[in-house]
Amino acid sequence: MIAYREAIKVTGTDLLSNAQWVLAFCRRDLTKFTSFERLQLWDQILALCILATRQPTKSTSDKTLTSAERQAWERASNWPRYPWDPKQTAEQSEEYDSWWQHLLGIHEIQCKTIEEATTGRPVEMPMTHIVLSPSPKGPIATFPLTSFRTSAEGTHFSGADGAMAVRLLQILQKYCGLIRRCPQCQGMFIASRKDQRFHDSGCRSMMGMRKKRGRSARQPKSRRTQAKG
Repeated sequence: MIAYREAIKVTGTDLLSNAQWVLAFCRRDLTKFTSFERLQLWDQILALCILATRQPTKSTSDKTLTSAERQAWERASNWPRYPWDPKQTAEQSEEYDSWWQHLLGIHEIQCKTIEEATTGRPVEMPMTHIVLSPSPKGPIATFPLTSFRTSAEGTHFSGADGAMAVRLLQILQKYCGLIRRCPQCQGMFIASRKDQRFHDSGCRSMMGMRKKRGRSARQPKSRRTQAKG
């Protein structure tokens, strides 16, 4: 499916790439997104849902969808795209607004959970629309995008929050101890080593310059003049 392949070009399929995508997702101001950007973001979220719930027998790097995944993807992706009332555009539909509020809710929960996880305190993760199946290796989350609810405008997919919570849990299990907040840009990042404090060398240099200016400003004027001389 083209939409899925395009989405994983952005999100990646491995856990590290997904973690970096989630951190970037939390830095974005969704209120400034165009309608097209919203739909692109939704496809990327659905891609993470698939990666979160794939069975161990199917590689996450596989760019093809099973028949069940394809059917669920098509139904889920139609939520913001389909004008339930023929007299309305999709954006005018009440269902479009409920979809957008749902996506904003995912954004809020994901960012809050990551923020709490970096403090070292226990994190509570609400999960809905998830079915767990027993296996020798422990519970496995099954693909959740077949959950529907009925409203006045139709019957449709009901949420991606559960699968996104599963993917975030998988990310935190591996990278929680390496997620930091850069003291310069204030952005969250995944450290490549335990003693890494800054997002990159640029942030480290900027912080060094700020500290240098701060020390210079605190010096008496006579001393600054002597230093220049």
